[in-house]
Amino acid sequence: FYYHDDNGWHNRRFSTGGHREWKFSFSDKNGFDGFRARIGEGRSGAFDWGNYYRHSF
Repeated sequence: FYYHDDNGWHNRRFSTGGHREWKFSFSDKNGFDGFRARIGEGRSGAFDWGNYYRHSF
């Protein structure tokens, strides 16, 4: 998961360990203006990655 703000791009990695959800919150305080994310399935070191989903505001 990457997000973009006034300080550039930042990377955060989330792991659900199954079929659970993960959530993120954002604020426009630092100029948050978009994100891109992709899903990986499999075991650590052997992920099958999907395409990036991108969204800008």
